Amino acid sequence: MEPKSPKYIYKAHLLDGGASAGASADSARQNLAATFVNAFVNAGFGQDKLMIVPSEASSGGSSGNWLFKNKEHGKASTAASLGMILLWDVDSGLAQLDKYFHSNDNHVIAGALLGVGIVNCGIKNECDPMS
Repeated sequence: MEPKSPKYIYKAHLLDGGASAGASADSARQNLAATFVNAFVNAGFGQDKLMIVPSEASSGGSSGNWLFKNKEHGKASTAASLGMILLWDVDSGLAQLDKYFHSNDNHVIAGALLGVGIVNCGIKNECDPMS
């Protein structure tokens, strides 16, 4: 099974003039909507086509570009969406979110913290001091 992209969910290719619909300018709202669709469609799947870049492609510097196509609170939502994609996979989830803790943007850090909470949602651990 493959991760789904927001374009597949929207089925934009079926609209009249599908090529022109995809050629519209990226806006912060469209990117935020695509982020939410991506997070919910790929929730708990562990991979997606928007946020998690395969290791071969990340060497080209493309990792994290989607995050910066959003503004302010959209960056927080985008970073937190990674937690939804990696839901219940604490080891991989924390490793993926760690890179966002080193950002200078407070919105990105807040989103990463929210993502950590989402990744750990429903996890029971005997060593957890909060249990």
